[in-house]
Amino acid sequence: MRIRTGKNQSLVTRVLAIIAVAGLAAVSNACAQEEQAAPQPTSHTEYRELTNEWAEDFVQCLRDKGVDARVVTQEDGSVSVDPAYAPGTDFDELWNGLLDPDCIEAAGEPPELPAATEDFKIAAYELISEQAECLRENGYVVGDAPSVDEWIEQWDGARWDPVGEAGENGYDIFELTEHCPDPTGIEIEERMLENLGEDGSVE
Repeated sequence: MRIRTGKNQSLVTRVLAIIAVAGLAAVSNACAQEEQAAPQPTSHTEYRELTNEWAEDFVQCLRDKGVDARVVTQEDGSVSVDPAYAPGTDFDELWNGLLDPDCIEAAGEPPELPAATEDFKIAAYELISEQAECLRENGYVVGDAPSVDEWIEQWDGARWDPVGEAGENGYDIFELTEHCPDPTGIEIEERMLENLGEDGSVE
C-alpha cells in the first residue's frame, strides 16, 4: 500500500525503511549515551543534511555491535541504512519496526521534517499534478486530481496519489517512478519559493 504523508523525505513513502532510516546518528560510545532530543531542521535541505550525517553515525553504532551495516545513497541524495538492525533483535521492539533500539536510544530520535505550511502544500500539489500528467503522457491510466483545497484537507490522511492509483491498475510502481519521479521535499520547497512574491505572498 502506498500512502502519501507529510512524514516522508520525498513526500511519498515508496519504501518505508528509507523514511525510517533516512538519517540515523550514533555516538562514539553508543552504550553510554542517553537518548537525545530530535533535531528540528527549518528546511528540507537542512533535514537532508542532518539525516545524512545521522545515517553515518547510526551505521557506525551498528558496526561497533558487529553488524556489517552500510549507508545506501538514493538517487535523490537521501540515504537509507542496510541493514537497520542487529541480528537477533526483537522486531517488536524496533522503532517503527525497522531500527535497532540500542542505537536509537544511543543516538536519540531522528531529525523531524519541517512543518508543512499551506504554501508548501500548494507547491506539492502542483508537482504531484505535473507527475500525474507525466504518467498520462507515458500511457499510464491516472484519474483526475482533486481540487487543491481537497488536497490540503487530506494532507494528514490518504492524499491523492497518481502513482499509487496507477499501481493499483496493475502497473509496476518502480517503473512508474523511473519515468515520472516523485518530487522531493527540496524540490517542493524550491517550487514554493518560486510561487512566493518578494513580500512573502503567493504570486
